[in-house]
Amino acid sequence: MEENTMKRSLSLRTITTVSVILGTYILIQAANATEDGASQTRVFTTRSIQGAWGWSAGYGVVVPPAVPEPLPTVGMGTVVFDGQGGCIVTSTLNQNGTVIGPVTSDSCT
Repeated sequence: MEENTMKRSLSLRTITTVSVILGTYILIQAANATEDGASQTRVFTTRSIQGAWGWSAGYGVVVPPAVPEPLPTVGMGTVVFDGQGGCIVTSTLNQNGTVIGPVTSDSCT
């Protein structure tokens, strides 16, 4: 019985050690890949980007003095780039259960 417990303990220790080493290796490789990619930064403009993109703003709170009491707030929307420098931004806000929007803008700045 004691020998079985030692084998399981040794096996668990071996698996844990190998997992930690493998995890560390993967993290190092990921960090190196990020550094390599950073040296080849690609720049884009409103003329080179095209398509529809979604966004969301997680839970936040609007606090006084903007409002009399703190209000929970979230938002989401889309930005559609036409590839020629134009865009359309659509936003919807939920502030304390009240939906505001959608609000649309054609300004990318």
